Amino acid sequence: MPGTTCNWGILGTARIATKVVEAMKLAPDAHPMAIGSRSIGTAESFASEHGLERAYGSYDEVLQDPDIDVVYIPLPTTMHMEWTIKAAEAGKHVLCEKPMTPCAADLERMIAACDDANVQLMDGVMFMHHPRTGEITNHLPSIGGRPTYMVSVFTFPGSSDFFESNIRINPDAEPLGCIGDLGWYNTRMSLLAFGHEMPRRVRSNWHATCNGVPTHATCELEFDGNAPSTFQCSFLHTLRNWCEICGSDGTLFLEDFVLGPPEETRYYTKIQERDAQGSPREVKTEHSVDGCVQEALMVQQMCSIALGRDPIDPYWTDIALKTQRIMDALMISGAEDGRPVEIE
Repeated sequence: MPGTTCNWGILGTARIATKVVEAMKLAPDAHPMAIGSRSIGTAESFASEHGLERAYGSYDEVLQDPDIDVVYIPLPTTMHMEWTIKAAEAGKHVLCEKPMTPCAADLERMIAACDDANVQLMDGVMFMHHPRTGEITNHLPSIGGRPTYMVSVFTFPGSSDFFESNIRINPDAEPLGCIGDLGWYNTRMSLLAFGHEMPRRVRSNWHATCNGVPTHATCELEFDGNAPSTFQCSFLHTLRNWCEICGSDGTLFLEDFVLGPPEETRYYTKIQERDAQGSPREVKTEHSVDGCVQEALMVQQMCSIALGRDPIDPYWTDIALKTQRIMDALMISGAEDGRPVEIE
């Protein structure tokens, strides 16, 4: 019989771990139980602050805990493969932060390990679990079906301290820079808008770098039918996370496609119609969706799988691998001054 409580272990005390642990407390079937750190003192401090009952001075100890059902991995990207494979071998389901790995070959190894162990692997793209995302895809026929163009932006302004010491500009920890940290979301939204098709080719121009990793990039994904999805991702600009999807009959606009506030959220459609005299007119409609904590819904989805209520779903690894393959091509393109890169 399926259990009623899903116990979570967290590998590492990164800032994002705080947000996800708080979301676990809002998911009805989740119980954040254990934290692991390379320092027992750091683990004990995190456990005390966030109400976790077990603190370990290593990641291995979390994986060895027989009461843990799922592990959340907010470690640096270059550590994801090692600890995902170890978690799978320990029989734990895995929620892994994005970007999943520096390259698709590593992600394929992670997926194979989780498949062999019969555990779920999912990337931490929270907006995938917001009810608004499903509504938006259902609205695409109203703007003409398959998009003819999409544009999106995800940026935030890094401080001087950020550029001196933040892990996201450390090539040994986060080699994909803003493309992996922010562009992962733009890429995922593009895949959703284009019905999970892969683009034929991509381009990426890096307008600024730090320590060799991109900190400001503009990218283009070219889908069949000469339908592009373009996006900007940057650590240099004010906070923006909007998206516009264009079709032959109208457009759909979201002003907060990544962060999705917990209160009621809105998106807009503009449809081209003709009045009784045959003159064109634009009809703008505001659509509202009840608020939610999308991170809590993500956690709850993992709980349902770990507790056996829902089957292991290959969709999550399939969409993650598509995203990662696009990341690989964007990084090649950017490193070669924007050369178009074909995706086979």
